[in-house]
Amino acid sequence: MDIVEGLKQEGNACFMNGDLSGAVAAYQQGINALLNGLASDKETSVNTGNETSGMLAVLYSNLSNAYLSQREYTSSRECAEKATQCDPTFVKAWLRYVHASRLDGYPFEAFVALLRHLRPLVREQSSLATGAAATKLLVELEADVDLPLYKALGLSNVLPHIELESFESGMGIIARKPIKPNDVILVEEKFETSFAELDLNVQCDLTTIKIVTHFAKKAFPLQQQRSAEWLRFRKEFKGCWPRCPGDVPAEMHAEVAEKLRPQLPSMSDEDFEELYLFAMMCRYNCFRSGFFRACALANHSCIANAAMKYNPGEKSMTLIAVRHIAAGEFVNVKYLSDAQFLMGVGKRREYLRSWLFWCACSRCCSDSDGTFGDGAPQEQMQCAHCHRFTHLPFSSIREAAMETDPLIPREAPCLHCGATVSWSTESRQLVEQVTDSFKIAATYTRVDEITEWFTRNVAKVHEVHVHPKHWLYRVLLYFFCVPLTSLINEHFVKFRAVGWHGSHVEALLLQFGLRRLYQNPFTDDYRDSDQPAPVNAVHDGGVENADLLQMSAGMECGGDLLYALSILWRLIEPFYPPYEGWALHRAICQLTLFALTNPRESVAMPASEALQILRCHGKFLGSADASLWISAYNQHKPTGKHRGILSNKQIKSALQLS
Repeated sequence: MDIVEGLKQEGNACFMNGDLSGAVAAYQQGINALLNGLASDKETSVNTGNETSGMLAVLYSNLSNAYLSQREYTSSRECAEKATQCDPTFVKAWLRYVHASRLDGYPFEAFVALLRHLRPLVREQSSLATGAAATKLLVELEADVDLPLYKALGLSNVLPHIELESFESGMGIIARKPIKPNDVILVEEKFETSFAELDLNVQCDLTTIKIVTHFAKKAFPLQQQRSAEWLRFRKEFKGCWPRCPGDVPAEMHAEVAEKLRPQLPSMSDEDFEELYLFAMMCRYNCFRSGFFRACALANHSCIANAAMKYNPGEKSMTLIAVRHIAAGEFVNVKYLSDAQFLMGVGKRREYLRSWLFWCACSRCCSDSDGTFGDGAPQEQMQCAHCHRFTHLPFSSIREAAMETDPLIPREAPCLHCGATVSWSTESRQLVEQVTDSFKIAATYTRVDEITEWFTRNVAKVHEVHVHPKHWLYRVLLYFFCVPLTSLINEHFVKFRAVGWHGSHVEALLLQFGLRRLYQNPFTDDYRDSDQPAPVNAVHDGGVENADLLQMSAGMECGGDLLYALSILWRLIEPFYPPYEGWALHRAICQLTLFALTNPRESVAMPASEALQILRCHGKFLGSADASLWISAYNQHKPTGKHRGILSNKQIKSALQLS
């Protein structure tokens, strides 16, 4: 070991004197001596973790630094990688690996190494240091490593306390300090390629097989030519999932490869595996019409705590917190559209199956089990024997689609009478008709059109006899309410300008019969029957479910639109990120404003009722929308002896404005 120590010192001296070739030669000689066993009586293993491994890590790290100074970036990266293998806790080795990887054209691999290895090690060391020393360590890391790497990747506003940690067959972003709702986790510019024009938000019928096939066919000519573009893509995507063939579960690999290979020209097994892996990387890192590799590190959950917001003008994606994220908690987003996110566990898992995994998040598990909590009423249907609601998630009408789902049974015993309950063919067809109609609903812009659609489909849902909290109702209400939020905001703009009468807001406060349409099946269906009404016969009595259908007399002043918006929020509140529903909250607050300022005091919303609504929904408005609400109220509130005028102090308190 003395010989090796001498060679290390010789290399250090050469490096300090600018003799880089001499430094490289000395470090390499020391490494060869250790590997050949010349410095030890025993054969040495690189991974023994003893003094020899430590010395090897130092020598490889120093050699990496010398190559870095010579701008031999590939050699530098390879030596730094060997140093990390000798000693995975060696900070300098990881620092040089990140630096060399970026300069060698592997910026994303460098980013993964930074968050997976270097940042945790630096965090641990800084926690042992004190005061200025700890701060200096973190500042140096940001200036020397983080910022140049972020620039290379088109990243900005990256939280300094996020890291990567192993998660199932891959990795996930984890918070090391609490993250508040609306905090930006990172902003990522779109990675430009010649074949990322596949718009995943427009083509709703895409599956993983179709997407992988698209990218494989696009990349095949580049691969065969071994073009510069192909080699660049290979380097740029290193670090993305799947990082190697072993990351892909065997069942998933077989399913995709079996259907992909016949659609491609003949090629060697080696070329196919390379192309397959690259196409899979493209599939799992493409959102909308571009690649966002850093955002793709966030995993899926049906109770997401973060969201990806696309800015088409800047071609960037912002990963932002939508719930409180505790230290030690993974950052999760939803891989579903808003409408799919609101669907039942069976349909959600059917859509997520296109990503070739079965979701096992807490929401899927609780929705699929009717024996805990409130019995998951959103998945309850009526038993034909005892006429009480019992738990049975809806499964797809396509027989093969749910065949292997481990959570969704085809039939189940009634929780009350024990009779076997299942979805009939007729009921399945009605549900499929309703879900198919969602595509049409998105095209409507007028209240009369969307109301007619809603009325027709609510009648179909009534025929399948599901619980009033069933997911079918919440998705119908979603498609009914989404266009309304824009319409209500348009009226709010007019209201601010001309006041109550000139803006015709009274048309938004009318009763259209929607409340009766929604409530009747749960109050009238059994009026002539000996059986109790379902509302009073759900899981454990279900008193809360009767409350769901009722609104206070004061809220009735807001009309059926306010009722529909409020019911929708009640149905989605248990799982929907509240700050993501800002348009819904804003529309509810705007309708409340219209009802509160009604010049006809006899039908105006009482101030106490308005305050209650604002306390519930106003806290989710941004400061700009809250200020506009207050300004509009002060400008157009009733004058004279009108009772129930709210003070600015009351309003600000309800809206939780400081």
